[in-house]
Amino acid sequence: MLKKFRNKKTQKKIWIIMAILILPAFLFWGTGSIMRSQKGPNYAGRIKGRKISLQGFQDALRATRNQALIIWGDDFFKLEKQINLEGQAWDRLLLLNEANRRRIKVSDAEVRDQIKSYPFFQKNSQFDLGAYERLLRFMFSVQPREFEEQTRDNIKIRKLYGIITSGVKLTEEQIKNEYKKEYEEARVDYLSAIPADFLNATQIEEKEMEDYFKNNALEFKKPESFNLQYLEMLYPADAKEADIRNTDEKAKSIFLKLTRERDMSKVAREVSLEAKETGFFSLNDPIPGIGWSVEVTNIVTKLKPGQLSPPIHTPKGWYFIKLKEKREPRIPIFQEVKNQAREKLNQTKAKAIAKKKIESAFSKIKDMYKISPASVDFNKLTKEFNLKSGETQFFKRASYIPTIGTSDKFFDALSKIKVGEICPVLEMEQGFYIIRLKQWKAINEEQYLKDKEDFSDRLLVFNKEKVFVEFLENLRKEADLEINITKARPLF
Repeated sequence: MLKKFRNKKTQKKIWIIMAILILPAFLFWGTGSIMRSQKGPNYAGRIKGRKISLQGFQDALRATRNQALIIWGDDFFKLEKQINLEGQAWDRLLLLNEANRRRIKVSDAEVRDQIKSYPFFQKNSQFDLGAYERLLRFMFSVQPREFEEQTRDNIKIRKLYGIITSGVKLTEEQIKNEYKKEYEEARVDYLSAIPADFLNATQIEEKEMEDYFKNNALEFKKPESFNLQYLEMLYPADAKEADIRNTDEKAKSIFLKLTRERDMSKVAREVSLEAKETGFFSLNDPIPGIGWSVEVTNIVTKLKPGQLSPPIHTPKGWYFIKLKEKREPRIPIFQEVKNQAREKLNQTKAKAIAKKKIESAFSKIKDMYKISPASVDFNKLTKEFNLKSGETQFFKRASYIPTIGTSDKFFDALSKIKVGEICPVLEMEQGFYIIRLKQWKAINEEQYLKDKEDFSDRLLVFNKEKVFVEFLENLRKEADLEINITKARPLF
């Protein structure tokens, strides 16, 4: 234990930085807890060929959990099921591997100062040894020595973060441009041609559908699909801790039975559950009877027909699955997808009609605008070309415009014109649009000067985060990471 604490000025709080280190794992790793597979290597995995022992991974997992406790406080217990501690533990190992490769060192004094700075170890703004020992025992569930080494590693990662992001700077121009993007507003009126409005205006012959299918066969390709046999043991509604423990114990018993008895239906009858079957589904679809489940789909692709998976823990409870059948990707025959071909061809034709109508309208607008901009009447043009017209309220970049979609494309086009001018045809998610800039709200320069310091601080953190996330992505790619543990809540 680090027995002595010097009276140094405490360091700047690191919550934001540590939060940055946690967030990427939500994006790149699946969810669920860990369980050692029933067969296979007796180590957790490899990083660049170096074995990570099961104990080493468990140490990283405990450190990751304690780091999450420090960041989230009491909210951790509400968020625990949503925080992917396993993925973050692997990221922690990757980052520490890189920090050690760079020979980043952390002194005992730095560790002492960091621990002293945590407010939950303080009483009357002073470090309190009693609070420290109590919280380590009852909250963090670690001995002082282990917590101090976890803290040392946290500081190593923080120093690595500082090295990687040290070159990130902001210019006056960058700050102002980003501020403009966030606070400028526009209001427009528009003409629109929505393909969905012209679906009934098309005519489709059988030969056209067959030709469309032949020319676009890959559009109809059926992905790899799976048929699962499964048992589910769900937690009771409003389950208490005792209910959860009881369910977990039953799940352990069921899994042991399934490993001894290959007939899932027989086991289901013995434990008063129903053996169910999903029918064929692809990974792009919800699993019939189960719904969307990252925990299940992460395992399905690794199974062979007839193989039982390890028990799978989800927020709803436990699943025991066996891959019954698997279909490889294939291109179906025309008759299988005839209706789908009709629908796709109908949509293609409707889109072509919408595009032709709005391009004709824009051609007329250009001629009218040359004579008199004031003569361009969107309401009259809607009747002439069977289009729609409308007007927006003020909106910002990266906002949502009701019935139209995200505003980014509109803003990109509006940045090139002045009030009263009209943009060329824009293709949006819903259809095609001609927009006219009615009003533009520039930023308030006085407000900008007031906001500048705080805004630039936030922007700098954001830009550093982007750089560090990219760095972490590259570490993952280069790590040649091998994971020998299954994502499932431990039963043993």
